[in-house]
Amino acid sequence: MTALPPALIPALAGALIVGGLIALVLGLRPVEARPPTPKKPLPGLSRMTTVTRRTRILLAVGLGVGLVAAAVTGWVVAIVVVPAAT
Repeated sequence: MTALPPALIPALAGALIVGGLIALVLGLRPVEARPPTPKKPLPGLSRMTTVTRRTRILLAVGLGVGLVAAAVTGWVVAIVVVPAAT
């Protein structure tokens, strides 16, 4: 691995500081208050009511197997991967 040129480190630090200051200024700007939006039903709830019983059971079993696999192997990603593969 090659070493960075000595002048590159202060240049990168300066760029990061300037970028942080720009982000700070943009983040602290006042914004107009918007009127509240009307409440909508949660999209996940309507989707869950249309899912068949078999699909819900397969998802629950896959999540359970994923939790067991994560506990046994230590791979937390198994919680997501196993139900997705089912």
